[in-house]
Amino acid sequence: MTYCDLCGARSDRSFIVEIEGASMRVCDSCSKLSKNAREHRIKKPKPVGRTKETVYVTVPNFGSLVRDIRVKMGMSSKEFASELDEKESLIKNLEAKEIEPSLKLSDKFYSRFGVKLVEVYEQSAPTAKRRDRKTLTFGDVVEVKER
Repeated sequence: MTYCDLCGARSDRSFIVEIEGASMRVCDSCSKLSKNAREHRIKKPKPVGRTKETVYVTVPNFGSLVRDIRVKMGMSSKEFASELDEKESLIKNLEAKEIEPSLKLSDKFYSRFGVKLVEVYEQSAPTAKRRDRKTLTFGDVVEVKER
């Protein structure tokens, strides 16, 4: 499906014509305005596909979740950090929400405590944009005289 350069109509068939020295792709009805019209084979456009995109979202209350787990276990920040093979400063910063947890750390929390600090979502996104027809065609600007 293409659009006629002269009148803007959608057409399954298009023709290449020369009008006053300019080569144009026109529809069947506009091709009759020229004597030397030759058919132009239209390539089918590639379909607009969708790709999956992974989105990582930190749980809003991750700081309090880390603190609650640590308090329930009755551990200090230092003991809790050594339990997770992490630094004490990391645990304190997580509890204060000064840093966000990495995926690796989130996986540690999930495997040991069953708590997710980061949610993973699959989101589909378009791979290509189709051209919209809000642009002017040659036929919108020029008045065609019948012969």
